[in-house]
Amino acid sequence: MGIDGPATPQGLNGPTAPQGHRQPPWIVATPSRVSEFTKCRRAYFNSSILSLGGEHTESPAIEVGLLVHSLLADSHAAGGCISREAIGNAADLHGEEIASMLEAHYDLCPAQSGATAHLLGAEMDLAWWDSSTRTHFRGRLDAVWDVDGTLTVRDYKTGRHPEEDHRSRFDVSAYAALAAVNFTGIRPIAVEFEYLASGALERVAFDEFSFQDALARIRGMAKEIAGTREFPGNPGIICESCDFRSVCPESAA
Repeated sequence: MGIDGPATPQGLNGPTAPQGHRQPPWIVATPSRVSEFTKCRRAYFNSSILSLGGEHTESPAIEVGLLVHSLLADSHAAGGCISREAIGNAADLHGEEIASMLEAHYDLCPAQSGATAHLLGAEMDLAWWDSSTRTHFRGRLDAVWDVDGTLTVRDYKTGRHPEEDHRSRFDVSAYAALAAVNFTGIRPIAVEFEYLASGALERVAFDEFSFQDALARIRGMAKEIAGTREFPGNPGIICESCDFRSVCPESAA
């Protein structure tokens, strides 16, 4: 069953706050902010409330991810999917690890699937204002496609393929809502994860009822963050990659 209700789901007032909204809401929710809040509330407080920069932590894995995302965005912006020639050039310039991930994407790309696929945008910064929780939800979507009439969000993953229920993830719900508000004429909705190191594809399809469940999940998280008044640290292995580890009194690093 598709989402056949109003063009904009109830309570979602579009990409921006309504006219006359003078003060910014206390809560700005993104998948990365929610992930940080869940892992360590002190880190969330430092970065998202105090707007502290912290210390940049070098991460080869992050650098690989950024490079792959950039190469795919550039190739899609030029039309179609990345070419075999570009994959070969990437192997020469960046090594076989990068090339193998691009090859995995080539095999998974909607443009190569035989379906009628139209790219709606790549590396898109989207937002919506939720009047029911007075929250701005924001997120960057790696790619958004119209695949045989299904609004399809693609997210590229260059890390490991976790064994988990993808439907329960906050970012799945957030991506579905962001797509729903910004592309109102295409239904139903699906969110797909490309695991480029393994070549696996995880798909979460939304019908009318599961989409409402997704909205309830992300609104519940926004209310939890808004109601939080204590932000303790969560010392452990996550401290090793935290930008605030050198100044945090609870750091285990």
